[in-house]
Amino acid sequence: MPTRLVEPVASSEAAAGAAWGIGAVGADTSARTGAGVVVAGLDTGIDADHPAFAGGTLTQTDFTGSGLGDRNGHGTHCAGTIFGRDVDGARIGVARGVDRALIGKVLADDGTGSSPWMFDGLQWAVNQGAHVVSISIELDFPNFVRRVVDEEGWPVDLATSRALEAYRATLHMFDALMAMIHSREAFGAGTMVVAAAPFLAARLGRPRRRPAGPRNSDHKYSPPSPPSLPTEKGLPYADLDSASLRWCHSR
Repeated sequence: MPTRLVEPVASSEAAAGAAWGIGAVGADTSARTGAGVVVAGLDTGIDADHPAFAGGTLTQTDFTGSGLGDRNGHGTHCAGTIFGRDVDGARIGVARGVDRALIGKVLADDGTGSSPWMFDGLQWAVNQGAHVVSISIELDFPNFVRRVVDEEGWPVDLATSRALEAYRATLHMFDALMAMIHSREAFGAGTMVVAAAPFLAARLGRPRRRPAGPRNSDHKYSPPSPPSLPTEKGLPYADLDSASLRWCHSR
């Protein structure tokens, strides 16, 4: 099943330089910093040279074939929101005490991907010891239908039926992976998966165990995305907002 990134839009909710989402989730007053928590981001990659990630350990794997790095900017933005260090005295990260992060590039530079890339990335993150996994992906049902109609010549109604079957199979696979992840809790700290897309978030439910670190009482809460976070090279900060950027605060 094809996947895609929900493209962020410019935000005018707050003045540039004010990462107001940090206060909105209470991270500015929490004693928890994320220290000792391993965070994984499944997104468009990361600009590892950005100063917000200096001093931390980044383990990167590319599942897309487009190469490491982030030529889209969304993955870097989300990573900065989650665990970015202070830059020039400005706080941008919710859990800035995180010192190890796993970056799975499961969306290509144009923001598109596939469900197998997402599944491979999720399994990789869990096997690498992630305590928290952030997924910024949605299933691209319309594109699947268009592809079957345009490239294979199927009638729209049959293409839609085929897309529904693929959608259902993807959800079954995701459920199976989540069952595996939950079963591993008996042997370690467990892994919490946080997703922006409704099709994933609705299937996650409330995690039974949470790693130590700054967090909300309910991971389904979607706070405002802070502006002025790291993005791609040449654009060190950007005021952006989207469902996935808001979900990067939930931990």
